[in-house]
Amino acid sequence: MTHKSILSDKEVDSILAYIRRNKSVDLASYRRTFVVRRLSGRMENVSAETGGAYLNILRDDPEEFGRFLETLSINVTGFFRDPGVFEFLQKAVLPEFIRKKKAAGRRIMRIWSAGCASGEEPYSIAIMARGITGDDPGFEVAVHATDIDTAALKRAQEAVYPGSSLGNAGKKVLEKYFTPVYNGEYLLKDEIKKSVHFKRQNLISDPVLKHMDMVFCRNMMIYLSTEEKDSLIGKFNESLNTGGYLVVGKVESVWNNRGFETVSTTNKVYRKTV
Repeated sequence: MTHKSILSDKEVDSILAYIRRNKSVDLASYRRTFVVRRLSGRMENVSAETGGAYLNILRDDPEEFGRFLETLSINVTGFFRDPGVFEFLQKAVLPEFIRKKKAAGRRIMRIWSAGCASGEEPYSIAIMARGITGDDPGFEVAVHATDIDTAALKRAQEAVYPGSSLGNAGKKVLEKYFTPVYNGEYLLKDEIKKSVHFKRQNLISDPVLKHMDMVFCRNMMIYLSTEEKDSLIGKFNESLNTGGYLVVGKVESVWNNRGFETVSTTNKVYRKTV
């Protein structure tokens, strides 16, 4: 018999209520079947026979909650994941957007990586932006990166990555922005690290970041209910300046317009119109 079949609705409710009360994380917006699968997986890993037994482990072992949260994150990542998206932005979107910014006397572009996991995406964004702006001291690209997983954020701030996560970066980027350290791992250089600002955030319940020019939220909405997806797109609209861009995952879409127009169907890039 699997753990999933043992985990009753009442036990799931008890676990979620405990997490909400004691960890200030409300998982009600996640698809219930998704949460149950992740709970069942952790139960199997810690040999918890019932939901009650797993709840006791959550209470007794503070680190278990972090391990459970990691299972809710999209941790299969890497630098320049979906390289075609970055290529499109670098060639067709950002140069003209930055040119207009400068022409209007604006000296900063703000980009939000929502659900940044262990940092590969926001650092990829920062590297991409540096490739466009160069070392121009008169223009700054500030990348704000948020995630609910504190362990992932800690790894992101350390900025040490295995070579396997850098396959899409290319030799030039690797040589210019990374330093080999040990065991095939690479340390990101400070010139890129300092342009990315990390913060813990519950994307569903916490206030959004304001005055953004671009928002990346890729491969997270597929785990939310339809209502929460709709709400989140509304939040991103609130976050963005008019004319700003929203980039979602390759299997996700912005539906019903919601104040956005499609820039690239292939690369899932949208522009805020209202």
